[in-house]
Amino acid sequence: MTNNVIAPIQGTPAFRAGILPDDVIVQINGQKTQGMKIEDAVKRILVPVGTKVVLTIQRGNQSQTFNLTRANIAIHPVTYNTQTTAVGKIGYIRLPEFTQTAPQEMHRAIQALEKQQVQGYVLDLRSDPGGLLDASLQIASMWLKEGAIVSLVNRDQVKDSYNASGHPLTNKPLVILVDKGSAMLPLDKLLDNFKNEYEWAQV
Repeated sequence: MTNNVIAPIQGTPAFRAGILPDDVIVQINGQKTQGMKIEDAVKRILVPVGTKVVLTIQRGNQSQTFNLTRANIAIHPVTYNTQTTAVGKIGYIRLPEFTQTAPQEMHRAIQALEKQQVQGYVLDLRSDPGGLLDASLQIASMWLKEGAIVSLVNRDQVKDSYNASGHPLTNKPLVILVDKGSAMLPLDKLLDNFKNEYEWAQV
């Protein structure tokens, strides 16, 4: 199995316990993960709510044990607020994961911040493990006016290209925050387009 943590979702027991991106899960309830199928690992972690799960994590040269309790977590795809800065009011938007409802939540967030007449935006994608491609395309179209967002090539070298819808919700300056826990596909292509095509976007 691929046992590196991409990013713990904010608000989950793993996040609160202090598990970090790039931590390596070496044991689940005392059983080594080496050679374990990903389906088996998921079953051992996604036990019924209230059940204890013990994860042994390798972080660099150190090994740590985390005692977690499974819980139902309501993931809020988008949260936002305003920040007053030296250059004016800035809209801050946090997107923890590209879920099915994230585009609708992002649309509402941008509209609400536009009504507050913010001068620019900070889009926080730190520790965003990725999610649905369609959701990321819809959200990218809320910022991009035109052009390709991402291209995918299958094993037969057939290329699919996905373009912006041409109806951005704002053209104000944008800063995108990423870290090593941010999923890099299709995020890397999306960010490249921002940097190459839009002078007002910074990453």
